[in-house]
Parts: sequence; structure tokens; C-alpha cells
Amino acid sequence: MDSSLLPVVLAFPCCLLAVRAYRRWSTEGQLPLPPSPPSDPFIGHLRYGLAADPHVSFYELGKKYGDIIHLNTFGRVTIIVNSVQRAFDLLDKRSANYSDRFIPRALNDKIATTKYLPVQLREARIFVQKLAQGPNIPEMETIISTFVTTIIVRIVSGYQIISPHDPYIKLAREVSAALAQGGSPGGSLLDFFPF
Repeated sequence: MDSSLLPVVLAFPCCLLAVRAYRRWSTEGQLPLPPSPPSDPFIGHLRYGLAADPHVSFYELGKKYGDIIHLNTFGRVTIIVNSVQRAFDLLDKRSANYSDRFIPRALNDKIATTKYLPVQLREARIFVQKLAQGPNIPEMETIISTFVTTIIVRIVSGYQIISPHDPYIKLAREVSAALAQGGSPGGSLLDFFPF
């Protein structure tokens, strides 16, 4: 063996041991993750999330590995809950343990939220009047989107929408259509990158 290759040959196993020791040290003290299927090198469990119907793929994994599983993709851990009862137990009964979202003070302040009540009541009355006229199914979508968009736009900007042909209604429909065509959350390769 050439003596110039000796440092490379010795460095490779040392690097592997260092990575293994770092992984063991960095996960020390953490709770264990739920079971998961075998992962692929470098990409982890990426192929399970990129299926045509990821919910079906997750359901099949749940039948094999249990109600709660984890997937690791590019170092990002995703917990999949495959049971309504387990989801209720975790997300409702223990939500304070798992939530790291900041709740704005305004949402907890009844005075701040009740100042928009007149806008909501006015639009709700108009909405019920339109429903009482017995619209057909295609008109229902227009009535509902107009109702929701009118309340949001009025509260956010103060602008009053008076017609279902208003530019804001058209914009809301276009945004909704674009979001619908964007695919399901987690169904894109970009959703799995850790940045």
C-alpha cells in the first residue's frame, strides 16, 4: 500500500466514528421517537411523503408500524398520527405540551375581538337572507365566498364590498384556485427540506 494513502484510509473510519459519537451525544436526553419504516441513505423517508396520495401511504405505514410513526427526511422529523382517538388525545388534551406557537394577546382579549361583532352580524344577516331565497348549488359557492371575503376585507382594510362582482371577490377566488392547484401540504419535494 502506498504510504500517501495511509492518512486517508485511517481518516475515513475515524470520521465515521466521530459522526456516530456525535449522533449518540446529540440525541442523549431526548425521548425516543415512535417507530418508523427503514429509511433510505441520504434522503431518509422522502419516498413515503412524495407518493401520489401521501395520506394513503401514511395509512398503510400506520397499519404496519402503529398509530403513531415518525419519518425523517433530510434531518427533519415528521410525526404521523394515524388514529382519530390518538390525534384527539395528543392535540386536544395535551395541546399545551406540543404547541410552540405564540398566541397574540388580541385573540385572548374579548374587547379586541368584540369590536368586529357588528361587521360579522351585518354580513351574517345578508348571508342568511340570500340563503332563504333558495339558491342553486353554483350560486351557493358565490354566496359563501362573498360572505367570508366581505368580513375579512372589511376587518382588515375597512373596505366595504357591496357586490359579488367586486375586484376583491375576484381576487379571493383566484387565490383560492391557485392554492387548490398547488397540491396537498407536504406533497411537494420543497416541503421536506429543512430550510
